[in-house]
Amino acid sequence: MRTTAITTILLLSAFLAAGCEQDSPAENAAEAIDEAADEMQDSAENIRDGVEDAAEELDNTQ
Repeated sequence: MRTTAITTILLLSAFLAAGCEQDSPAENAAEAIDEAADEMQDSAENIRDGVEDAAEELDNTQ
C-alpha cells in the first residue's frame, strides 16, 4: 500500500512538472498564427513566381 502511494505521488509530481512546461493556449495560438502567416507568404511567393514564369513564357511565344 505504501509503495502504491509513493508511486502515485511520484507519477503525479511528474505529470504536474510536465504540465508546467507546456505553452499556454495564447502561446499556442500565436505560434499557429505565425506558422499560418509563413505558409501564406510562401504561397504568395509561389504564385508570384508562377505568374512571372507565365509572363516570360508568353513573351517568348510572341
